[in-house]
Amino acid sequence: MRDAYTPSDPQFLDWLAGSAISEPALPDWHALVRAHIARGVRFRRARIVSEPLAPYIRFEHSITDATNIDAGEALKRYGSARSRMPSNRPV
Repeated sequence: MRDAYTPSDPQFLDWLAGSAISEPALPDWHALVRAHIARGVRFRRARIVSEPLAPYIRFEHSITDATNIDAGEALKRYGSARSRMPSNRPV
């Protein structure tokens, strides 16, 4: 689990500075997902994040609806506390 993927990303730095981010934030990804969804492909993603949320993860969450969800991805978010498996369950 990582709390930052591309901390030098210009969009992330703009977001940190309080600038508005265009929607969708990742138009190429959005178009790719929409094209595959139109063919019947399903995109499912689970994001397990450490808490409290790091700045990059907060940025990711802020662009998710317009970039991923609107394109057709199914997405679930889980805090790291919920991701722990019971101690009696094999990994």
